[in-house]
Amino acid sequence: MKSSIKHPAAYSAIQIPIILFSVFLLLIFQTSATQAQFSDSDLKRFQYEFSAQAYKQYADAVVYVTGEFSDPKRKELKEFFILPNQKSTDSIGTGFFITDTGYIITNAHGVYKSVSAVVELRNSVRYNAQVVGFMLEEDLALLKIDPKEPVKAVTFKEDAEIEVGEPITSISHPHGLKYTCTQGIISAAGRRSLLSDINVTVDNLLQTDMSINPGSSGGPWFNIDGKVVALTTSRRGGSDNIAFGVSAQEILRKLPALFDYPHRNGFVRGFEITLKNGGVYVDNLDDESPAAKAGLKKGDFILSVNGTPVDGIVSYLNLEEKFQPEQSVELTVRNENEQKDGNPDNGKRTVTFTLDKWNAPDVNDALWSKIGLKVRELTPEEFKNCELKSSYAFVITDINAERFDKMEHKIQVGDIIGKIAGFRPENLSELNRLLTRYKPGDKINITFLRAVNAEDKTPLTSVSASHNSQPSETPENNDASDSDNKSENSDDSKAQKPKAISKTRIDLSDFKIK
Repeated sequence: MKSSIKHPAAYSAIQIPIILFSVFLLLIFQTSATQAQFSDSDLKRFQYEFSAQAYKQYADAVVYVTGEFSDPKRKELKEFFILPNQKSTDSIGTGFFITDTGYIITNAHGVYKSVSAVVELRNSVRYNAQVVGFMLEEDLALLKIDPKEPVKAVTFKEDAEIEVGEPITSISHPHGLKYTCTQGIISAAGRRSLLSDINVTVDNLLQTDMSINPGSSGGPWFNIDGKVVALTTSRRGGSDNIAFGVSAQEILRKLPALFDYPHRNGFVRGFEITLKNGGVYVDNLDDESPAAKAGLKKGDFILSVNGTPVDGIVSYLNLEEKFQPEQSVELTVRNENEQKDGNPDNGKRTVTFTLDKWNAPDVNDALWSKIGLKVRELTPEEFKNCELKSSYAFVITDINAERFDKMEHKIQVGDIIGKIAGFRPENLSELNRLLTRYKPGDKINITFLRAVNAEDKTPLTSVSASHNSQPSETPENNDASDSDNKSENSDDSKAQKPKAISKTRIDLSDFKIK
């Protein structure tokens, strides 16, 4: 039997180069496959290493956010009043430090449902937290504690480049399992999520396949550089590995309003700052402000404040925290429209001006003109006698009855404001600051409370506006926010003695700020 294999000499001059080229391609393919296998293995190892490194470096920046929990879907008396045989219920959530002075970013939906916010650090030390800023529609809240020493803070990714498929890792407290680390990728961008428990839809979210559970909300998403690219806000109910987060870009855009240093410190900035191309951008400049008269322009990027370099929104806000009325401020700025020949120094200049004082309106003048009420702070005796859980409440002293004519059960002088816009201002000054956010035409939600003597025959009742007074029912398959509670609610029917309490909430869908 003859062999079918030819001797090399039997090949033609044309066939030999073709054979050699085929062997060459085969070797390249085998080498590429080997390299691809190595790259996949190396990438997997790298991903786990970056998660471990992020955990080591930033776990101390993550906090446990808790506090007595009130479920808006159940009767709400326990959120405001101390009732007999009542069991406490604690919320579970996550937050993280964004400054070393104790400012914490977390979700609004968890804070919204808590009577008061408590923050626990990794060393198990607990602090009562002040709610500084609150944006329910963005699901963002800013808390503040006064730590005994500087704390570890995260760094945000301030440029807009976030790739779908990019690996990320998160640290949070799912189901109260504190400091759990999980990993995944950015699955998509531009998503929308309905937070069914507070009936708020949040847009422009990032999607991830990370394992997200109740208690994970507020947890930071770190990229391979250790920078925060998002904050967990919700998960898709009934689905695995579908969760959503507020991007770092959206957080940074909202931070100036959340910090609100001008109103808190009583000065007038005269311009707004926003994030643009990773820098601090001057926008909405008041032409009559001292800054404008000193030469500041819309479109300027702030490079330094009083000689201290600025490398982002948080960096600027850290410096603005020290601003006071009638203080001199020197800004080094650059306007890209004035830059020539690619030399950044060509568009750089210095602007020096003095901060004006913010003349805050009288809180009752503002409250009367915008809502039609006047109030005063609760006295310690009233707080005790009304058996309220929080002293952050206000007694109504005057009412513009025409503004509340749609209510089935009229409010009256002596009733108490327990919440306004989902917020519990600590004092009249904080209430005044809250009112500055609301402009004519805005809608606002107020919770009114009424405590009645036990001898009064007024039954326990929930009274509300006659129009759209209750949140809509939760449709199936809506997204769920991730705060949780650690103990079951007690039976409300056992908690109605010895007081009869009338509580009203008006969802002012037809009631607008004047």
